[in-house]
Amino acid sequence: MIFHGPTADAFEDTPLRKVDLPKMQRGGMSAGCFVAYTAQGAVTAQAHAQVQQECLAMLDAINTMQGTHNGVTAVVCSRVADIRAAHAKGVIAVIPAVKMAMVWGMTRPCWTRLHNAGRGMSH
Repeated sequence: MIFHGPTADAFEDTPLRKVDLPKMQRGGMSAGCFVAYTAQGAVTAQAHAQVQQECLAMLDAINTMQGTHNGVTAVVCSRVADIRAAHAKGVIAVIPAVKMAMVWGMTRPCWTRLHNAGRGMSH
């Protein structure tokens, strides 16, 4: 699913996507894992920096998938306790994740940067 650009609103029910928050609600889904996916490219510092920025932009887009719009309520959750709380409230849990961790150079400072930027996620 692409939630950036002119069709970025995940709260909009559109035939352009197979999954969006209204479809999830109608289908009885209580949670969805939305992944910032980056393809493997060159293993260079410059390539890592570029892909890291792309990944952060995708996570920013995923983090906009919260609030109440068009009769759908969702919350971004990065911990099991948050997912359980969302379920108890009857709202959709949006779970951010990253595919292709190699873009982060597999280093703790990169993961710490994500965490400190308030971009909770699973991996």
